[in-house]
Formats: sequence, C-alpha cells, structure tokens
Amino acid sequence: MAGYTKKHCRKQIVARERQFNMRPILPAFAGHVPSELKRIYPEAKISRMSSWGGFEDKYRSHFLDPLDPLFATIQKEFLEEQTKLFGTDHIYGADPFNEVAPPSWEPEFFSQLLEAYLSIDDACRSGCYLVTNDMVILY
Repeated sequence: MAGYTKKHCRKQIVARERQFNMRPILPAFAGHVPSELKRIYPEAKISRMSSWGGFEDKYRSHFLDPLDPLFATIQKEFLEEQTKLFGTDHIYGADPFNEVAPPSWEPEFFSQLLEAYLSIDDACRSGCYLVTNDMVILY
C-alpha cells in the first residue's frame, strides 16, 4: 500500500460503507485539546484530565469545557473541514471521557455537556450526536 495516506484510506472506507447502504458515524470534536491552547486562548476554560494507564503526568490529556464559547467554534470548524474531506451522513460520535474521570461527577455538568454537544447543529442542521461513551466509575 505504498503511497496511500490515512486520508486516502479513510475516504475509501467511508465510500465503501456508503456503497453497502451503511451510514458512517464520523467523529465530532470531543473537547480534547493540547495544553498549549491556553497560551493562545488564555481565557478558555481548559482543565487537565485524570491520569491514564500509568503514564507520566506530562502525557495527560487536557479538556476544553463544553460551555466555553471556544468549544462551539472548534466543533463547527472541525465538522466543516471533515465534511469537505469525507462528506457527511449527519451522525457524529464523541467519547470525551474514555477511560478517564470527567472534570465533575455532578448531574448538572453532564446536562451541560449534552447541551454543548448540540453545537453540532451549528455545523450540520440535520446532525445527530451519538453517545459513544463507555463511562466507567473509577474508584
């Protein structure tokens, strides 16, 4: 497969799924950002996620608060660019807390999180958010 890029392969996979009358679930912006984003957007509400897999702290993920206006901006730009590359079937998945603890366990946080993911509507009016989280309670 020399000469094939990931982008080329992904385009072929999505096209083949559609040939089989399947509707691919493409990713939405889940909120994970590099810590350096805080330098560009100092007012952005970015938190450090819990540790994972025994890796050193320097490898921890950072999370942009879904209620921060920057979240909706990134979501819109991400989906627009992805649609240019792969088209859309209007179903998007995101798993913001895969094997890490969320910044809060309060019910209102999760309610707000859902509202934030509805920002998909800004980029795709007929878009649908598919919850793909395998939330595990960490003790």
